[in-house]
Amino acid sequence: MSLHVPDVFEPDMLEVLFNKINNPKYFVGCLLGFFCGMRIGEVCRLRKEDVNLKNMTLKVVKGKFKKDRIIPIPPQLKEVLEAHLEIYSDEEYMFPSRRHASDHICTRQMAQYFMWALKKAGYNFVAYKNKVGNPKYKYHFHTLRHSYATYLLNQNVDIRDIQALLGHANIMATQIYTHVSYERKQDVVNRVFDTEPKKMPESYQMQEQIAQHPRIEQPTQMNMFATQNINEKEMMFMMMKMMAGIMKKETN
Repeated sequence: MSLHVPDVFEPDMLEVLFNKINNPKYFVGCLLGFFCGMRIGEVCRLRKEDVNLKNMTLKVVKGKFKKDRIIPIPPQLKEVLEAHLEIYSDEEYMFPSRRHASDHICTRQMAQYFMWALKKAGYNFVAYKNKVGNPKYKYHFHTLRHSYATYLLNQNVDIRDIQALLGHANIMATQIYTHVSYERKQDVVNRVFDTEPKKMPESYQMQEQIAQHPRIEQPTQMNMFATQNINEKEMMFMMMKMMAGIMKKETN
């Protein structure tokens, strides 16, 4: 059986990507994808009653294989989630539908917005084309979940704990991330001892490509928030500040 090693986002890639998401609702949804390792469907169906900021946990109800699980919420997200809950105080879902207030946003809409953000960030790389010629992209919303798992593994979190956080029924599904972590560790050793690696992991190749191109300046306050109310403005500034601080810490 062939082994597919998942692609992941490096910290600097996440910083560029999140800076392109100028809609608070989608921004928070993507934050949960990375900081909580949630699947796109789990994010879209998340109810406000299942978010407990007192205990800093959220409950995934009927995730994959109809299983429930509890996920810890990183402390960095508390202020952002409080603001998000205040904006949608009258809604049942964390991410309500624009057309039907009593329903949640659809996964297709979340996925399409994320692909738009990838394009704005310059990360909409085509991995291959299917039999009818339609492109299959290298990165997608689920890459946030892959990045979450890989980050935990690189921080020496026990693989059984990662399995529980991801909601994997079989440990074999979680062990795929050990291959991603091994590639990075091998490259670090090669660099330290000045040896020539057989092949540089794609994540480092991506970093070098990004470094060769200047980043596009962020949109002005007037342009970014032209169609948003004052609460969303304050929330976006809060989220941008939070992401900048986290990414700065990760790259140091």
